[in-house]
Amino acid sequence: MDRWNVTTKTTLAPFAILDGGYAIPEAFSIEATDEATRVEVEVEVVAGKARTASVRVSTDATGGVSARMLRAVPIRDLVGTAVQGLLAKVVADGKTVQISPVPTWSEDEVLATKRLVGYVDPPEAKR
Repeated sequence: MDRWNVTTKTTLAPFAILDGGYAIPEAFSIEATDEATRVEVEVEVVAGKARTASVRVSTDATGGVSARMLRAVPIRDLVGTAVQGLLAKVVADGKTVQISPVPTWSEDEVLATKRLVGYVDPPEAKR
């Protein structure tokens, strides 16, 4: 991911509440660029998984978007990078719910990210 510049956009969409006391916007957009490639990804969070709803790849290169260029776009890693910036911790005390950014990343946050983008299955899926 060293060569990609990744930014995210969200709206005031509701948050999806995830296992472990985490939340993430139910929908968000990713814009990523490298030297010659621009990628726009629309993401929806459904049933605890980040689902890529659409992907658009463009370039100013003379030959246009090639199959090699498409294969080189790391969609899951781009989504994972975006998730790391958007994942929030949920704390409820019975009367109020506070959603705040994750200040430091522990193994729990890394695992929550991996589950969201499909690198590992949630515990209930393993039988």
